[in-house]
Amino acid sequence: MTTDFRQGRPEDRARVTQFLKEIFHSTGAEPSLDPRQMQWKYEEEQSATPHAWSCRNFLLERDGAIIAHAGVWPARMILEGKQYPGARLIDWAADHNAPGAGVSLLQKIAREEKMIYGLGGTEMTRKIFPALGFRPLSNIGYYARPLRPLRQILTHPYRMHWKAPARFVRNSWWSRSVGISVGSWSAHATAPDAHTVWPSSQTSTMAVFHRDAAGFAYLSRCPVIRSSFYQVKNNGIPVGYFFLVFVPGQARIADAWIPDRDPHSWQKLFTLAEQEARKNPDVAELTSIAGLAPAREALLACGFQAMKEEQLMVYDPKRLLPSSLAETNFQLVDDDACYLHENRPAYQT
Repeated sequence: MTTDFRQGRPEDRARVTQFLKEIFHSTGAEPSLDPRQMQWKYEEEQSATPHAWSCRNFLLERDGAIIAHAGVWPARMILEGKQYPGARLIDWAADHNAPGAGVSLLQKIAREEKMIYGLGGTEMTRKIFPALGFRPLSNIGYYARPLRPLRQILTHPYRMHWKAPARFVRNSWWSRSVGISVGSWSAHATAPDAHTVWPSSQTSTMAVFHRDAAGFAYLSRCPVIRSSFYQVKNNGIPVGYFFLVFVPGQARIADAWIPDRDPHSWQKLFTLAEQEARKNPDVAELTSIAGLAPAREALLACGFQAMKEEQLMVYDPKRLLPSSLAETNFQLVDDDACYLHENRPAYQT
């Protein structure tokens, strides 16, 4: 039997989609397997100039049949001016009749990408990460804030559950205004190529992930979401940005940045993001994740609820990352979590 490792090609799309449907026991109706989405993820950028999220996919085949698949979502870390190439695996799946195929594929991809990041996943995935050589890198918090409790409860998948009235009362309390003033700060929807304040590492203990205008332009073309890039200004001077993604019933702060460790500045940033999200009458909930301490503190001050915390794991067999690293600005855009949804509301609160 011959096993081959290679990059996916456009003519593989139908086979890859069928393989993922079988492994994930999918109906095929999910947006993640929509032909337009598969084309956007794995084909649109292969011949273009690489950018922050130039995604590719790889196959492991045995005698011409797919036994493992993974998409490579770039996550290029920057620490004190030095870049560390890496990636997050998406659509990572292996044939149950081919033991070790998924691990083999990961190791082959890691040789090219230098390091692989892992966050969340199934319970089994979280259990096997340490056995595969993944180690904890930093903590990432998940946050959510109900904006329209009545609309939320009326569109909730479990609106007929006996706990629904209590959930409505609780979320009505959580949605109350916290009264944060943004002062001279303002947000303006704009093309990302008009922006110049991109993330940069500030200390030896804090790392950021690469961003660029072309990457956000690519995300804006994702066929299963709506999105908008906002430049944030203070007295007319650009100081940061945020990127909103809209899915059924929910808006996500998929990325946000200001080069400031002051939690009060981050509070203004998230308040502006909430104001923009509220302009869409279909949005019942606003969510975000955060790894930086001032961002996490600011989200709580802005009325967000801490839903859970997970460890960002890294497969770094050559130990390229320094041991001093303690926090990262890993965001939803560094993962397929920025666009995944089920074509119906799925709330966190």
